[in-house]
Amino acid sequence: MKRVSILTIFCVAALFAEDQSVVKTPTEVYVELFREQKLEESISAFLKVLGQQKSVEKPTPQSEKFREAYGVYLNLHGKPAAVVAQELIRDYGPTTEDPYLAYLLAAGYANMGRFDQFYPLFLLGYTNDPHYYMADKTLAVLHIKLYERLLPGEAKERERKEILLNLQNALLKNPSDHMLYKMMIAFAPEVSRRELVDTTLNTMIREKVVYPRTDLLFYVKIALATGNRPLAQQFVDYSKGLFGYSRSLEAAQRMLDSKE
Repeated sequence: MKRVSILTIFCVAALFAEDQSVVKTPTEVYVELFREQKLEESISAFLKVLGQQKSVEKPTPQSEKFREAYGVYLNLHGKPAAVVAQELIRDYGPTTEDPYLAYLLAAGYANMGRFDQFYPLFLLGYTNDPHYYMADKTLAVLHIKLYERLLPGEAKERERKEILLNLQNALLKNPSDHMLYKMMIAFAPEVSRRELVDTTLNTMIREKVVYPRTDLLFYVKIALATGNRPLAQQFVDYSKGLFGYSRSLEAAQRMLDSKE
């Protein structure tokens, strides 16, 4: 029998060890890509992993702590999104084992661009309840990140379709989240903007959606920009029932009166 030298055995073992070291789990791949500042590749890798996840048979019930944090998340006072994200993480984080609260913390980390913190929290929420509306809303946010990095063209329009599809799914499950409507309008294609704005404002009125008064002028201006002054007036009248007196309402009404 031919003898194998100790040096040969050592070299083979070293090569094997080296090969083993480069085999990464899917989690390591998308986190490492993010840390290498390759956000587009990181998110794409994460979305592939997400499609392979299996959810639990019976989701954990929503906790009182989650419901309290959700009130902060809805941001009905119109604070900057970055401020709300910081408050959520400070008061309810930095991490959690509560899967619904994990959705909210994940949203906060995504807003802050801290995707290495976002990924495990979103997975916790998603594997517990992938049908919760925050799953669809957050998927829309991920596609927005991809959309923002693409030049105009077919790939960018595919991302727009994914954004709108996920937002529509989220709205079907929870029409009371005022942020979804603003996001829908922001990504409406030019050819169907008028139709989508009309549908959005009519839905907000019909569903009695509570929204921050700081957003009132945004909705009035967008209705006017698409040529629907009657709907803009209808939305202002609806908002009077929400807010009573406010300078924003006065400004909105003056704007409408000037268009007569």
